[in-house]
Amino acid sequence: MNIKKTRRIYNELGLQLRNKQPKRRVKAKLREDRQEAVGPNDV
Repeated sequence: MNIKKTRRIYNELGLQLRNKQPKRRVKAKLREDRQEAVGPNDV
């Protein structure tokens, strides 16, 4: 069953769906393996 159908059924029954927890993403600043780009087209 997809989320739209589930949400509609829950809504009809007066229930609430739990909010999805966002996937935790590591901030680019915290990554130590990243190196500064020295020139153009340098990753």
